[in-house]
Amino acid sequence: PYGFVLLKEAYKGVKTWRSLYQFVLIELNKLDEQRFNELTTNERFVSNRGNRSFADTKDVLRESMTIPNKGDFYAEVNLAANSLRDRISDLLGFFSIDQKEMKIYLREDRDAERL
Repeated sequence: PYGFVLLKEAYKGVKTWRSLYQFVLIELNKLDEQRFNELTTNERFVSNRGNRSFADTKDVLRESMTIPNKGDFYAEVNLAANSLRDRISDLLGFFSIDQKEMKIYLREDRDAERL
């Protein structure tokens, strides 16, 4: 990824799918902190095998990422790029954001230069 647009706000300087994922989580927290806090307890973000996507302790995750200024909030990041993409899609649905409200620009994408 190179950058993304979420709810008509453009972001650049994204170099990895993990950093894009972290940016999205930060913005979703700003958008609706109460809803964001539900991520650690919502069964929607628990796999069939019982693996959590979000937790309030990093011990239950394989590889965790923290969100700046969020205290005890951890996100699972031991995921492939496609899984991170799918997780972002699930998050948009959870926050009632239409997928059309987010556009991801890849480095090879010529339109990304206009961000």
